[in-house]
Amino acid sequence: MTDRIHKSMGNGDHCMGKNTQQTNVPLFQRATGRWEGLCRAIWRALREPHRVRYTSGEHRSHNDMADWLGSLQNTLRSRQWQGPLTPIEIEAVQKDLLTLQRGLTGNRDLVGRSYMQERALLGSYLLFYWFISRAQVEGMLNMVEARKAWENEATSGNILKTVPSEPIRILDVGAGPAPGSIAVADWLRSRGSDTPIHITACDRSSEAVEIGAFLAQQAGYTYQGVPLWKAGEDPLPQGQYDVVFLGHVLNELWPDREDRIDRRFAFLMGVLSLLRGGGLLIILEPATMTSSREALALRDRLLTIDTLEIWAPCFYTASCPALTGSNQTCHSHFRSFLPSTTRLLAQRLGLNKDLIKTTAFVFQKKELLLDDGKDLFPDTVTAIKKGATGKEATQIPDPGAPPLPTTTKDPTLLGPFRVVSEPMLNKAGRTRFILCGPSGRVAFSAKRGEGYPAEKPFFSLDRSDSILIVNPMQRDQGLALGAETKILNIAKDSIA
Repeated sequence: MTDRIHKSMGNGDHCMGKNTQQTNVPLFQRATGRWEGLCRAIWRALREPHRVRYTSGEHRSHNDMADWLGSLQNTLRSRQWQGPLTPIEIEAVQKDLLTLQRGLTGNRDLVGRSYMQERALLGSYLLFYWFISRAQVEGMLNMVEARKAWENEATSGNILKTVPSEPIRILDVGAGPAPGSIAVADWLRSRGSDTPIHITACDRSSEAVEIGAFLAQQAGYTYQGVPLWKAGEDPLPQGQYDVVFLGHVLNELWPDREDRIDRRFAFLMGVLSLLRGGGLLIILEPATMTSSREALALRDRLLTIDTLEIWAPCFYTASCPALTGSNQTCHSHFRSFLPSTTRLLAQRLGLNKDLIKTTAFVFQKKELLLDDGKDLFPDTVTAIKKGATGKEATQIPDPGAPPLPTTTKDPTLLGPFRVVSEPMLNKAGRTRFILCGPSGRVAFSAKRGEGYPAEKPFFSLDRSDSILIVNPMQRDQGLALGAETKILNIAKDSIA
């Protein structure tokens, strides 16, 4: 893609364009750093609109958000406006963030309200939750990329099956100031995509939609905003989309109704009608107990649709095992790059943002059948590619099979698994993780000091890792590390 120089983002940098000097991950992180300065400038402009210098050079206030944002160019060039927040500014943001945090995940009194119409809350959202959502998107797309590359479904970054010669079209439902759709676009660009990207974003807050449009345009993405749009009441923007993104919106729909899961599923069916074959449905929800369990229930409903398959985080395609107990849930977490402002605010609020948590899913809509009637996406996938252990690959067992199959063509290999727990230490000194694979959940344990070769990779496991296990020991309570055990991390190790 031709580099885009956005002078409005300061210092004459190549802002959101492709830089061939950088590797994939730094490209996305560099974009995150540049967004930080822009979001700080917009926060200041929202807080003190009378200080905005318009393109004509005069100072004046303006109540129309679109016109006002369109005149921000001179202000945003200023190092002072993009620079770090002062202690007084940090105090102001912290106060508004507490209101957001309590209203969205505490007493939830902001749910269902147009809280982003309040400029103080909208500005604080830009400095904190905007980047949290961005990190969640990155983590989920990295999962999909790793799994598709491992299964030979796609080369690096090529996770979409798009229509040649057409722009990539993203629908952002309940978009706010568009952190999710912009993150998807930035992620695709960081992987080398030179296809133009068009974002359609709908939200009840007209001010959030206008800021999302302004941000997207700074990165060179075309953008169509649908303001004053209410999910579940107003029609969805019609068209065919390559990506449909719903970020932290489903839990806010019909929260007090007993039939809310049914209603949300019906809403998603309408969303799916707009998704192209080969396109991605990305759903992010909070990792709180209630929101997470309700998201998992929707995940189970979606997996009953023949035209959908799940690519992240699940390898298990039957009903989620976490829903078998009343106090269980499941979420993913990521160790992601966050800008300094967001980290400072997290520290001031007493939040641990070294780990970015979310209950989230990425589905792909199947394409049309081949001429011979065979589906392009088979129901089973190869557990490990030929050559990884010098043996022919085995097939993943059916979802209804016992969690620990005792006879397979290759009994030395199990997986793939997703790590779905933190490490847990029992009284006997054994550490165990809970894994979730093609046949459900199973424990995997080891004891420090046993001297097994795979001890280091075992104790380096992290929640959300995707792994294969070669030659595990069988124990009454699951799998265990043994002298010949090997652990292969799908995202990190060479398996080809």
